[in-house]
Amino acid sequence: MKKVGFKLLMMLLGVMAFSVAFTACDDDDDDISKANIVGKWLLKKSTTDGIVELPDYDCPTKKGYVEFLSDGRIKDVYYNEECKAVTYTDTQWSLDGNTLTTQEKNQKNSYTYIYTVKTLTSESMILLFEKELKNGKEQPFEDENKDGKKDEQIFYLKRIK
Repeated sequence: MKKVGFKLLMMLLGVMAFSVAFTACDDDDDDISKANIVGKWLLKKSTTDGIVELPDYDCPTKKGYVEFLSDGRIKDVYYNEECKAVTYTDTQWSLDGNTLTTQEKNQKNSYTYIYTVKTLTSESMILLFEKELKNGKEQPFEDENKDGKKDEQIFYLKRIK
């Protein structure tokens, strides 16, 4: 099983794939809206085809997080092996219905990650990875178990204060 680092979330926030339509039925679900996504989120776990993967943080005493800012930027806070914060703010996010899109650019490439917001409550968010685009071109899907099908990858996040 591969280790999941917080930066993997950014490859959303990920480099995973599949397509699922979902309607939440839980009475505790909040509206899937930009206002309800804004805030700090901690990756609790992810699953790939049902296999649980826990985050692998470099700092034993501090956990990195992602903060969705109201201006459409993402603040990604990562703690290195010396437990010093390293902050990235070069990723943008947008929401259209229950489709969450993140975009990041470097000097050579742009990356777009598309997720479906499966569940959103005041305390948790579950994201289904749909696809990755590099420079506007859809990237091959991941197939870790080599069954010829896209891996279903889900991210479980907890709101933090």
